[in-house]
Amino acid sequence: MHLGDLKNGRSETQNQPFAEVHDDILFLILEKLEWIDRIRASRVCKKWLQQMTKIPYQGEFPWLLRHKIIDRAGCQVKLTDESSKRSYVIESGERLYGATVCASKFGWILMMAHERKLFIFFLYCPFTCKLVKLPTLNSDAHPEDCTFSSNPTLPDCVFFALFYYSESQRIEIRTCRVGDKEWKIFEIKLSIPYVRISDECVNGLLYVVLLRANAPNVYSEPILNSHVGTFDVQTQEWKLIKNEKGFLESNGIKVEPRPVWEQDLFPVVYNNKELYLVRWIGEIDAWDVFKYDMEEKQWVEQPSLGNRVLFIACDGSSYLVDAVGKLSNVANYAFFGFRGSPSYYYPFSFSTRKIEYHHKFYVDDRNFEDSTCYERAWIIPTI
Repeated sequence: MHLGDLKNGRSETQNQPFAEVHDDILFLILEKLEWIDRIRASRVCKKWLQQMTKIPYQGEFPWLLRHKIIDRAGCQVKLTDESSKRSYVIESGERLYGATVCASKFGWILMMAHERKLFIFFLYCPFTCKLVKLPTLNSDAHPEDCTFSSNPTLPDCVFFALFYYSESQRIEIRTCRVGDKEWKIFEIKLSIPYVRISDECVNGLLYVVLLRANAPNVYSEPILNSHVGTFDVQTQEWKLIKNEKGFLESNGIKVEPRPVWEQDLFPVVYNNKELYLVRWIGEIDAWDVFKYDMEEKQWVEQPSLGNRVLFIACDGSSYLVDAVGKLSNVANYAFFGFRGSPSYYYPFSFSTRKIEYHHKFYVDDRNFEDSTCYERAWIIPTI
């Protein structure tokens, strides 16, 4: 320490004992903390925050968010960290009242509250309790699906609300950004009817999955194939890719179609580059995974997840992540949590094609589940 660093016999850094710690050493120290302690440490100073943002969330279980309504004036959010076996309860007041989960990415949850023809959208970060309002949307129809393109803290993040009008065979893609006063509307006319529509963002493009059955709007008809549309916000260009081959096995054989009522389908994105469609067959409690071949424009069944883990939710908060670190023991497994699920989760093995009832994850006390209205979502924290 130099003499010039002293004033009145005291060091300028005396009240900041970590100010002179080398960045590499500080990184190694902060890296050893549990994630909730990293979030707290990031509030100490800018230097700590800068180091914390360099630590990737890899090899850790996604957190499970449970959101329940107590009364009109109060809501509770419970976060469960499977990696540390800890849970945290957050009193959110009336800010989340009546809201449902639309999507979960980059440590943020897109939520929506519905009052007659008004749809109130906002972003919520349970780790900081920060809430960011989006423009209110006015519509006679309910959105089929909602998502967003990138980290909401970045100016290029776009929010999407997808509407489908079966009678006129058209879809509306509504978009906005943080700070906008209203949603922009893009109307697209379709040549044939569909029975189900969902969307997800891959590498900046909005992919719209359109499922077609033998007859439109007939719940018992089997789904024959899936057309895929892409929408580019920058150029406002829509492309529809028709797929008449249906879903294919890895050997090229067509997968047997199933009626709509027998299955649920969830789009999932891996590493912001690959698009998957996860199918749950309720009759046999089994899961299938199809990868969208970007070159062949075809859904191809995946015999296994390989060295990956799948976390599925029916509200747009699904994740497909690498099975490294603490996740290495659950490679090729799927975890699924729906509204009304029990207070713990059994994993589904893609190796044995069975649910392993002797393993429990995300165990929680049932007291929190004593509610007529609660939401669940997977969320991966960021600093």
